[in-house]
Amino acid sequence: MPVDTSGVGEFPWQWNNMGTFNAQTWAFLNTFAARAPSGMLRLIPGLTTWYYNLISATAYVWTKDDRARIDTHLKDARAAQSQLIQAYQSMVSPISPADKQTAATALGLNAASTLIYVVDYQIAYIWSGRKDSGLAPLTVSEIRATPMDSLFTGAPAAVRKVLKPLLEAAFQNEEAWAAEIDSLWNMGRAIRHAADNTFAPGVANDSGMYTIDRSGVTDVRHSFTVAPSTVEIENTLSSSKTITQSLSMRDAGSGSALVSVDGAQAARVPQSVVKLRAHKGAPKDVLAHDGAGDRAEVRITYHGPAEITVSAQAFAPTHGTGWYLEAPITQAARNQSGTTKTGYQFQLPVDTAQLQAAEMSLLQRLLVCRAITFEVVYPNGDPTRLAKSIPTGPGSSATLMGDVHVSANSKHAAKAAMQTDTQTGAPSLVLKLGEDAAGGAPGPLAFVIGAQVHRPFPTLDPAMRRKAKFQQLLALPPNAAPVATEHTSPGDALVAVYEGIFGTITSAQLQHAGVKTALDYVLTYVLGTQWSGTAARHAPPLTVAQMRSALMLRALFPEMPLEGADLLTELHAFLMQLPARSS
Repeated sequence: MPVDTSGVGEFPWQWNNMGTFNAQTWAFLNTFAARAPSGMLRLIPGLTTWYYNLISATAYVWTKDDRARIDTHLKDARAAQSQLIQAYQSMVSPISPADKQTAATALGLNAASTLIYVVDYQIAYIWSGRKDSGLAPLTVSEIRATPMDSLFTGAPAAVRKVLKPLLEAAFQNEEAWAAEIDSLWNMGRAIRHAADNTFAPGVANDSGMYTIDRSGVTDVRHSFTVAPSTVEIENTLSSSKTITQSLSMRDAGSGSALVSVDGAQAARVPQSVVKLRAHKGAPKDVLAHDGAGDRAEVRITYHGPAEITVSAQAFAPTHGTGWYLEAPITQAARNQSGTTKTGYQFQLPVDTAQLQAAEMSLLQRLLVCRAITFEVVYPNGDPTRLAKSIPTGPGSSATLMGDVHVSANSKHAAKAAMQTDTQTGAPSLVLKLGEDAAGGAPGPLAFVIGAQVHRPFPTLDPAMRRKAKFQQLLALPPNAAPVATEHTSPGDALVAVYEGIFGTITSAQLQHAGVKTALDYVLTYVLGTQWSGTAARHAPPLTVAQMRSALMLRALFPEMPLEGADLLTELHAFLMQLPARSS
């Protein structure tokens, strides 16, 4: 991709400053690579800000298929649990409230459900022989880890034959549900984690890195990578290698010229395709100077060309490192423009300007050089007249195709001089920028002469943008899940699911747990303390922030009873609907 140097500037190639990233290099990389109407490349600052605005507005929304798979696993699990209870009461004895209270006392619980009585008390405490041996009851996680045969050691043979397969089925269905819920959890968690890393980049997780500016001040900014090393870049920039581009021009009358690039077939174009300009003068077509004749041979030589690879630090979901995660935003952009709502969605309004920015690109490779020599040879020119009309001296500049500018700046002087072409003996203008001698030492800034870019959203064309419809915050499509429509808030839904399984939360339970609300009881006491196992470890309860940042949701709650899958499913919805960076 050709480069409009006036819009790009020069690349601070010395990106590694004694082990710290050069802040000037970072500022160059924190940009979009936008294609100008001419096809040239321009850079626009603000990549990290734009990206955060999009990724923090994106969330994974359950589809109808996601909900159906979860519901199937929950239904199968409930069926196995119900069959287990029915078989026990049919083959052993009905379970009375007094029986459940006995079990609760033995297990150290406030109350015991019918399923807890059968599994945790009768099977895992009585029939396993732990009570007779004077051993403490098994915890829920220990029950899951204990070989099934040892749990039924004291059970009648006929009962064991029926109940053992039913308990195995209950655990298998729970495992299938857990695998599905964790898969969906990771879809949403990854994008939240990437957004958090973008909001507050840190060195510890590779989302941030130390940068140093010209005054020696260090700061932590988003991580970018550059290759090769500064030593390798310097060696390449200092080399005698060159790249030369050439074009031949012949006056075709009426202000036009026949131009052939690098020997290709000539095309008729305006003579203004190449202009020369004195320090304080107006640009003038290369064949319009007095004494120019009707032909010109233009050569641009790039000294010490070097290829440099650059990239934003990609987010790695498994380790939570890096910050740039592209695929979810791409899917959300496609979904916003189409009729199918699958997976990632924009949950905050994304305006047209942001979507238009999606047409921009990210830098991948830069082609740079240490110096540029611009030569115009006039085969039938008059050297005496040219010497008086053509721009020479400091501050001279040239422009190709209206966008490629060869001119001075604060770091590189430009000087033009009339010379005699060594190959043809014809008069020529030579404009030099930088150190062009073979093996010259490069300055701190390299000329950017080409680039390879990557478009994050290749399918987001103008027609799709016109169809885009914006959603409101957390306004999910009709087939999305899990959202409880009969409750005023996700917290109400969480409490309702708990009470539907384990009974109404009483004031005595709130007092015992040391909390004031039913939601705090579920979050802090039941989930954060009991099911997480922190109480047994004498550790502080899990916080909502810890739950929200967990790599695996199910693994946080090893002591979840068999009935707990519905509550954890609703917890998934509750945590996913919290605002970004909520604690």
